[in-house]
Amino acid sequence: MLRTLLIVMALNDLATVGENHWAPQDDRTNNYQKLLQNIYNKKEFESILLAYKTHSLPEALSHAIETLQVPKASITELQAAFFFRGNFNANILAILIINISMDLELMKSLAITLDYMRQTRILTLASDVPDKELLKMQFLLCWKSYNMTNVVLKFIDNQEEMLWDELYVLKPYPEYHWFRQKNMTQLYQPHWKNMHNKSLLTFVDQSVPRSLYFKDNEGNWKLNGYVPRLVLLFAECFNASLRMAYPLSLENPTHYSVILINMARENLLDIPMVQDTSANAGIWMNWTDVYDFNQGMFIVPCAQTLNTREVYTILLNGYFLGCVFISIMLISALHSLIDYIFDDLWQPSHVLFSDRIFPGVLGQSFAARSSNSRSLQFVYILLFIVGLYLNTEFSVKVSTLLTSPPYHRQLETMQDIVNSPLKILLQEAEAEAMSIFTTNYVDSIVTTSNHTYLMDIRQNLNTTFGYFISLGLWQIL
Repeated sequence: MLRTLLIVMALNDLATVGENHWAPQDDRTNNYQKLLQNIYNKKEFESILLAYKTHSLPEALSHAIETLQVPKASITELQAAFFFRGNFNANILAILIINISMDLELMKSLAITLDYMRQTRILTLASDVPDKELLKMQFLLCWKSYNMTNVVLKFIDNQEEMLWDELYVLKPYPEYHWFRQKNMTQLYQPHWKNMHNKSLLTFVDQSVPRSLYFKDNEGNWKLNGYVPRLVLLFAECFNASLRMAYPLSLENPTHYSVILINMARENLLDIPMVQDTSANAGIWMNWTDVYDFNQGMFIVPCAQTLNTREVYTILLNGYFLGCVFISIMLISALHSLIDYIFDDLWQPSHVLFSDRIFPGVLGQSFAARSSNSRSLQFVYILLFIVGLYLNTEFSVKVSTLLTSPPYHRQLETMQDIVNSPLKILLQEAEAEAMSIFTTNYVDSIVTTSNHTYLMDIRQNLNTTFGYFISLGLWQIL
């Protein structure tokens, strides 16, 4: 009886201890679940990305995620970072778990994984942090450097009861700062819809009709073109101001590739007024939605008339010269044969080229040898006819070709350009971008780094070169 009583008492004590131990864990699971459910109800997400150090994932959070029944991916070290958008849907919730202090390597892993997804919702859970203000400041600097704008921060103390209604929401505009939020239903707001007159750095290229700039009568800069207009409209709609990052120049405009490579991709601009293009569809996912469909083309000079030298090259072609020399040799040989047979005259030097025959074939007067031979008279009559024919044919062609010179063959294909002496002049960056399409035509392409020179001769339709041009600019020209 006593043994049974002891067993019952022990079981009761164990049950009491179990309740005291698991109740807080269940509460935390419920709190995590409630927080995640609120985020999900506000805007659904299709997967969860977890970033944490090994063994630092709270068990309560893991249970809460399982109840949502959405796929999850985890990164626990820098080597595990990958380009998430290149493999999965970008509509995700990222959860970053920091223990005690800032982990820059983990932050970098998350930033690499979320590349080109800076609007991703990020829930940051920081546990057992001794200096919360310091960590908040460090987070601000990190989120700003990685251009993350949609972040909620929650401090967790494993030794004390958590206050789940105390959350910090990142406000990126006009400057990065934290806002204490007590309403879990309004965590992730579209901050970019009101930038609070934040000054955005921009820059523009001179690329008609996409973008152009000029000075008005009062010396003020004016922008036009559908790219600057789109950016200006964006700033107007979302309460932002624009400021040129560098001085503009009419004499030496900056090529769009310089703006993209040296400014935009180096994070020196907030919103550049330039377009980018690529034949590599794999990187299109990193860009904005396409808002312009255009067609690029090579423009070449129209067919030109032949000059005098080219006209005479046609006149004195192989066929004509062959007729002249063959006629001279045949008639000279016939003349020498008749002289030898009938008059016993033999001049070896006149067998193939006679000074009597040469002028006659060219339609000029010639000195006939006095002879009673009818055969020789027949030769002179034949010489007269041949000379008259060749001279008349040459005169008619000269008159026709010099009065109305023919045109060169119009260039219509790339092979025509390859077979012609014409060169296509390209800006160096454009030539590099098109290199995969022009590998068979490299001998017909020359490049220049002088963007001003290229713009000038192209807009004036200088026929020295051919050029690459957009359909819009071609229609204007």
